[in-house]
Amino acid sequence: MKNKIKNFFTRVKNKLNGTNQIEKEKVIFDQKISELQNAYEKMYKSLEHKIWEYNKNTNIILYEMYLEKKKRRKDFNPLVSIIVPVYNGSNYLKYALDSALNQTYKNIEIIVVNDGSNDGGKTKRVAKKYGSKIRYYEKTNGGVSSALNFGISKMKGDYFAWLSHDDLIEPEHIEKLVEYVSIKGNEKTIPFAAFKIIDEFGNLKVDETISAQIYCFDYKMSVLKNEYSLLQGEINGGSVLIPKEAFKKYGLFDEKQRITQERDMWSRLIKGYHFISIPYDTAMIRQHSSQVTNTNKNIITESNKKMLQIVKAVPDKRIKELELNKASFYSVMKKYYTDNSNTYMAEEMDKLINIIKE
Repeated sequence: MKNKIKNFFTRVKNKLNGTNQIEKEKVIFDQKISELQNAYEKMYKSLEHKIWEYNKNTNIILYEMYLEKKKRRKDFNPLVSIIVPVYNGSNYLKYALDSALNQTYKNIEIIVVNDGSNDGGKTKRVAKKYGSKIRYYEKTNGGVSSALNFGISKMKGDYFAWLSHDDLIEPEHIEKLVEYVSIKGNEKTIPFAAFKIIDEFGNLKVDETISAQIYCFDYKMSVLKNEYSLLQGEINGGSVLIPKEAFKKYGLFDEKQRITQERDMWSRLIKGYHFISIPYDTAMIRQHSSQVTNTNKNIITESNKKMLQIVKAVPDKRIKELELNKASFYSVMKKYYTDNSNTYMAEEMDKLINIIKE
């Protein structure tokens, strides 16, 4: 017993000195746990990637089967205007314009709107190298919305596509979007492609891409409950195809909106158009330190407010078709926001449910 007590205090003393065997064993144990955790995380990521690929490929097969059964509008070859708003974009503009010019769908025009860049003419020089391949305009700085509206005023096309100066589109991007609106009965639809996330060097950011595409590749949701494509999907302005006539009825981009102009537009267009997610990730969104989403602290708050506006804009008749009644609809949306850790929106859905119950 004496020896045991002695050994106990010896261990305590060694522990206080940080050199005892128990402490060493604890360090080794922690290392083993960390190694196991890392191994499981790698296994999980690998499985997640495989499920993502499987889900994507399956939905493309189902979607293409759907297309085969549909009748197309004859001689449908609309002019698509790709509008590229740019501000101090000399670093990335060339890559964006090259991707636009490389489209397999050839009936396009590319309109570059220089929104008052103050980079000593660098952006202008990049654009001017393309000569007659693009239409180039300059204006005083007014923000992305003002540049887009200027481009819309100059467009000759029947459809509008938006390409940010730091983003890219794959060669089949416009072709796939036009393919959907070529189907008879799809005149009042706004198709949008899923998108991949790339870094400043153009490398794919797989984990971020998977997160962005979780809801976009749900083929059944797009066809049967298309509103959820917008409400529960990730839509980037550079992935949509909008009929020019939609702007005549629902207005242009709100130039007062500096960071949520996209969602503001969607909240109006959803009143008369169906947003449809097509299962191709042909848009590429570049993440870099100088973009608005990284420099504006209000992006999350303002985006949530606009998202709430979109939810409220869904017509009552369509809500009943989706989930039988408003309470069920808002409950579905609450679960979505809860699952995605968006406390603000989950609480707002609760408020809407409580109003109905009162």
